Amino acid sequence: SELSEQAEFPFLSSNVKEIGTGQIPAHFTPEVILYPGQSIKVGLLGLTPPQTPDLTFAPNVVGLEFADVATALKNRIPALRKAGVDLVVLLTLLNSRKITPGQWKSIVDVKPDVCVMLDYEIEAPRVVMKDGIVIKTVSGYNKTKEIDILNLTLKGDPAKIVAFSGTREVVNHAELTPDKKVAEIVEETTRKVQKLKEEKIAEFARDYQRRYHQEGPIGNMVADAMRAETSAEIALQNAGGIQNNISSGTFTVGDLFNVLPFDNQLVTMEISGSALLEVLTQSASLYRGVMQVSGMSYSFANREEDDYELKWARVNGEPLVATRTYFICTNSFLASGGDNFLGFKQGRNLEYGRIQRDVVKDYLARFKDKWPIELKVEDRIKIVE
Repeated sequence: SELSEQAEFPFLSSNVKEIGTGQIPAHFTPEVILYPGQSIKVGLLGLTPPQTPDLTFAPNVVGLEFADVATALKNRIPALRKAGVDLVVLLTLLNSRKITPGQWKSIVDVKPDVCVMLDYEIEAPRVVMKDGIVIKTVSGYNKTKEIDILNLTLKGDPAKIVAFSGTREVVNHAELTPDKKVAEIVEETTRKVQKLKEEKIAEFARDYQRRYHQEGPIGNMVADAMRAETSAEIALQNAGGIQNNISSGTFTVGDLFNVLPFDNQLVTMEISGSALLEVLTQSASLYRGVMQVSGMSYSFANREEDDYELKWARVNGEPLVATRTYFICTNSFLASGGDNFLGFKQGRNLEYGRIQRDVVKDYLARFKDKWPIELKVEDRIKIVE
């Protein structure tokens, strides 16, 4: 809502509604019609993934509901056709690899001409036509460094696509002339931020790598800090929340922000053993990386994308009991079911604590007399055949 007031372009989404009213929020626009020339009308529709509430921090989507693809598009695309639109372009935040067959069928059923999706590839995937729809992917990583371009050749009345191609072109920022006033603001702010970033908060004995699909030394450190802060039986941290490696030597506030860039709070809750088993089974899928843990261990097999299995889970060396209630700590992103770890949403008596980065910073300070710090992998997570 705040960003939409600053932006010079509309925020497109056809399927985000306000809970209670069922209306599209004022800061969203469901569709835009463009007139590129030669009497051609292009209709742009926005589609937000229905699973967004399970993938983001809960306060980001408070008061909003996300309609499924079929419901969102059923009437809008036919209405655009009736209004004389030649081309319907569907802009989505869906990933071409993660879109479900049901979601794609819903798109095919209403027949947009172009569907734009995200990708996370270094090289741009080629533009393809599938089920009569041109699919163009846009980089989810490159942001302002590259621009994705879709070229269409149209013929007829109404205009139809007869040829298509796509490119991903590099933007040379050195060729851009900065605005003087903005440059001064950026320079002053950068100096202040740099001073904060240079504060030393620890020393590490060696280099440590972030690990997404297995137990990692950084994940162990973060989970241990969370458990020490809250005295919880178990602490759980998503591997995706750890975004950088740690280098040997001085570790600064800036380094900490690189490792933990998200403003997550610690959250304690009471949760059943069965819900924890659900979380760990989701971890075994490797869909959003493994769950880094403290106070417990677990083992799983992952033979291929849809062939995975949680083997066992132990808390302080004892088997995790499905019928027992455990006092755990996690972060606020996971507590709201983020990264599809929906088992956390079964937690009760939630209490929100400090920002996770501050907790880790203070935890590292405890070991000042033992710097440089050695991190370890301790068989908390075992991957078997």
